[in-house]
Amino acid sequence: MVTIKDVARVAEVSIATVSRVLSGSRADVAIKEETRQRVVEAARKVGYAPNPFYQWISARKTNTVGAVLTMGADVYYARMLQAAEAALKKSGYSVMFSSSQDIPELETECLDEFLKRKVDGILLTPCQPMTAGLSRVIERKVPMVFISRYIRGIEAPSVSSNNRKGAYRLIRHMIELGHRTFAFIGGNPDLSTVANRRLGYLDALREAGFGEENAVVFDGDYTRNCGYENAKKLF
Repeated sequence: MVTIKDVARVAEVSIATVSRVLSGSRADVAIKEETRQRVVEAARKVGYAPNPFYQWISARKTNTVGAVLTMGADVYYARMLQAAEAALKKSGYSVMFSSSQDIPELETECLDEFLKRKVDGILLTPCQPMTAGLSRVIERKVPMVFISRYIRGIEAPSVSSNNRKGAYRLIRHMIELGHRTFAFIGGNPDLSTVANRRLGYLDALREAGFGEENAVVFDGDYTRNCGYENAKKLF
């Protein structure tokens, strides 16, 4: 009886490599195309037929989706997670939740844990800059959707509000009420949400003819203390 050991011997690779190639494992993305072709040709040459049961074991879905959001107790994210969970449940999926607390190292830990658990997809509110954990998710081609934020240059669906338009409409309303001096206290300027809100803020001021002296901008880190300290600078 021909076994996977015979394929490995003919292809001159390890048994683990043969298993990854023939099972179509996500981990095989790291295998060179030349090696993959050698394994496939060796399997054909020796007449190897994979056991259907083991094929099913390696290919089966876990029917779970991992969600890594930034704030565990934030009402905004809690409602978004509830909506996602309700929608996924209708399709037979369950959701595992972790909070990164906007800490890149913690985001990597959360994502790596979900990769170990072989989740079928990931919902992510990404930190900036891009973490090692996110890089591994992309390398392994795990389906992913960005929530609230996104990272430019990464091709993945994104679900978020129109932050630029929202900030623009808010400032326009304040101008119509007669206000003439403004301040923007934001978070990390590299975050898509912060960058787009700042653009909307500045769009409205420029459109109304206000100069830079009317457009104060403070960056921060989304903590209460940071907001307090920046607000004190205005008085």
